[in-house]
Amino acid sequence: MRKILLIEDEKNTRELLVRLLSGSKRCFSGEVKIQQASGWDEGSRWVDAGGVDVVLLDLSLPPLDRQETSVRYAALAKTWPATIVITGHEEDELRRRMIGFGAQDYMQKDLAVITDPNALMERIYNAWLRTRYQNGPK
Repeated sequence: MRKILLIEDEKNTRELLVRLLSGSKRCFSGEVKIQQASGWDEGSRWVDAGGVDVVLLDLSLPPLDRQETSVRYAALAKTWPATIVITGHEEDELRRRMIGFGAQDYMQKDLAVITDPNALMERIYNAWLRTRYQNGPK
């Protein structure tokens, strides 16, 4: 079983993404579980507990702003599983910084991206696969 952790503070967005991913075609063999966290601290605890294969990370997680979330991610990126930043902010500098810290992908949370769950699941799978080959199988 593969576990995807969605760290997103907005309940409606979280529920939409879970629903979309649950209905998408599977790239992974076997079951995929989608775990939800509504903030940085809760998400970090899930990652620290182990077993998470991919993190979908929103950057605006009140009370943290995008800058503080990126600083916290940078400090932990080497110990985190494959991470895809999924945010409502399209900023080239922020994208470059997050990829430089170790994020596998950076996606803007707009309808074009989140309404194609198969494409999103494929990006999740590819991020997991890249990290797996970089770090060795677990």
